[in-house]
Amino acid sequence: MKLWHRHKWTDWLVTDTGTIMYWNDRVGWYLVQQRHCLSCGKTDVQEVAEYSGAPRSYCNRVSANGRAVPQKDGVRA
Repeated sequence: MKLWHRHKWTDWLVTDTGTIMYWNDRVGWYLVQQRHCLSCGKTDVQEVAEYSGAPRSYCNRVSANGRAVPQKDGVRA
């Protein structure tokens, strides 16, 4: 394996989508995408979230699959 190489990325794959809740009100949405390099296996994750002005630290993310998303770095991710 080379020490440096140009990544050969796969297409982005949507791994999770859902709504953002503030108390019991829906205030936004989120989307998480993932891709990986075909050469070294490195994974790249990207997320987009719209909170509509609600404080992020008090919001919950509810996956479209119906499960709550766990916290990441002390903030609900």
